[in-house]
Amino acid sequence: MSNKNRRGSSSSSGSGCDACGAKKLSLLEIEAISAVKEVAAFVQSICISEVLSRTTDLIFLNLHTLEGICFVYFL
Repeated sequence: MSNKNRRGSSSSSGSGCDACGAKKLSLLEIEAISAVKEVAAFVQSICISEVLSRTTDLIFLNLHTLEGICFVYFL
């Protein structure tokens, strides 16, 4: 995988769009998106898990190192 996987909103403020029905991001979601952006240049890939459920208190990150080792981190 040469592409960096990044998931999240294009808005870092976490504000939702009332007109389009987009939900507001929780503080944890904003922090997770920030962590993905910070680490992406130093790993093969990193993304917020789409398989494991997330809540306002728990988010899982999938990470593949440059050496090809896979990890799942939770915040």
